[in-house]
Amino acid sequence: KNVEFHVTSGSDLSCLSSESVDLVFSYAVLQHNSAMVVYGYLKEVFRILKPFGMIRFQVIEYGRLFGLCIRRLLSGNLRCAAGHFLHMFVRGDDSVVVFPNGPLGKTYRKSELETKLTEIGFSDVTFRDCDRMRGGIWVTCRKGSTSLV
Repeated sequence: KNVEFHVTSGSDLSCLSSESVDLVFSYAVLQHNSAMVVYGYLKEVFRILKPFGMIRFQVIEYGRLFGLCIRRLLSGNLRCAAGHFLHMFVRGDDSVVVFPNGPLGKTYRKSELETKLTEIGFSDVTFRDCDRMRGGIWVTCRKGSTSLV
């Protein structure tokens, strides 16, 4: 009840009115897009959120890929591990590396995310580990501050 699902264009949230949404939730989606697409979506989320609305999303944290590579290597999935290693060493061009299990996508530093989210206008940015086996982190923030001045 009180939940709606929308299929979007893949590049914006124009199907939703400004300041019409209380909560946006995303799991295992954003890291499969380039940073440009992700930051475009985050700007759109800011537009559609009501004041003090919240977004919670999951991405892969930069620096945690090494553990994922080792786990894949030890499990015998050499092609997948090679894809992860390639992604770690070729990261600079913001490309999505494709290998047999699909694209791993972009990884993010917490400082990078916090800077971008703050630039967009979000506040109360927090990070929490999730899905430790895959290096995921939860990012939660609000449109407008709940802090008392």
